[in-house]
Amino acid sequence: MKINTLIIFITAFLIACSGSSDPVNEDNDTSTDSTGIIEYDLDEERISAVEFNDQLSLIQQQVYDQINQLFTSEPGTVQQNLKNTKFEIEIKQNDLDRMEVYEGGEAFKNGVRDLLSFYQTELSGGFAEIVPLLEKNGEARTETEINRLNEYDKQFAMKEAEFFAKIDSAQTAFAKAN
Repeated sequence: MKINTLIIFITAFLIACSGSSDPVNEDNDTSTDSTGIIEYDLDEERISAVEFNDQLSLIQQQVYDQINQLFTSEPGTVQQNLKNTKFEIEIKQNDLDRMEVYEGGEAFKNGVRDLLSFYQTELSGGFAEIVPLLEKNGEARTETEINRLNEYDKQFAMKEAEFFAKIDSAQTAFAKAN
């Protein structure tokens, strides 16, 4: 009789202990299913902040690439690249206007907007004066024209660097806040 009671007790103990072997997750950071795959809970706010940062950075990079293409144009493609660049800036400004500002991202977005405005103003102003010089073959340019191109490029880069510094500062502050 003691053996029957012992067998019943052991069987009941095994049945009671045979519940789920999934680990308990008190922090809700991860969960493990029966296949052993760990799933991470995503912080949606953090993802949104990263997406906002990425969108602004992409706008800035795409326009910067277009500006570089313009400045390195072959003489026969200067006018077309100028039109393409102005069009790209207009598109990116529209994209920027439609973007919802993520909390704490106003300065970052405004920095990118200011850079695009600088590009737009410069391409319609000072850059228009050097287009005829860019349309000449390198051998046909006088030393004065070459110096004018180099001086313009230097001034443009210095102004551009100021906008980059403001954007970098705003982006860093945004990243720290989020």
